Amino acid sequence: MSDSDGNRVHRNGRGRQPAPGVLLEAVPPDQEGSPITSAMVDLDPGAGWDVEAGDDDVLVYAVDGQGRLGDASLSAGTAVRIGRGESGKVQAGSEPLRLIVFRCSPRCDEHARLGPPATTVRVDLSSLDAATSGREFQVLFDMHNGSPRGTLFLGKVPPGAAPWHFHQYDEIVWILEGHGLYHLAGGEEEFEAGSAFRVRPREVHIVENASSEPMLLLGLFSPAGSPAAAYLATDPRR
Repeated sequence: MSDSDGNRVHRNGRGRQPAPGVLLEAVPPDQEGSPITSAMVDLDPGAGWDVEAGDDDVLVYAVDGQGRLGDASLSAGTAVRIGRGESGKVQAGSEPLRLIVFRCSPRCDEHARLGPPATTVRVDLSSLDAATSGREFQVLFDMHNGSPRGTLFLGKVPPGAAPWHFHQYDEIVWILEGHGLYHLAGGEEEFEAGSAFRVRPREVHIVENASSEPMLLLGLFSPAGSPAAAYLATDPRR
């Protein structure tokens, strides 16, 4: 499946090295008009990388490995927030460290802040909220804890496919575990762990788990809100 951007599901390729022992790649590629971006960052054991938020809100998720971001400990399933105007240094431990780094630019619509800011959040699969078609999720950061420009969440998707639907928000999705199919009006494309894709505002789609086990995904969307906010749609292929 392709459109003006080529394939809609993107996988890691050759990135750039912003520091010794650090490989960074924008995945999926930046989209003109979208105020949110993401990148996969791989650090060799002991490598360091300086993160400058500038005018952005930066949300960092540890996929594998161990290390630190400033005073915060990083391990698989940890999310850390770097607020606008702040900076931090990521330091990998004795094993490679893989991160997904999201940025919400000033062009994001900003929700009113509804709670005190947090710096670090851990994934807790034992306490998830319900969404459509048996899907579950945990909000890691949103307007309630210091991320008024976007919501970062972990989703747990059971085998099968949800109905055709769309969201009002602009979203980037990373597949952490599992494999499946991303359905759009123009066709479908396979994805697996390590893949990422964009879901554009009001784009009718289905994210299907084609395996027999639950699939885990990581998503960022803007404006901030609830991952359960979905609108049912008719099959766009008809």
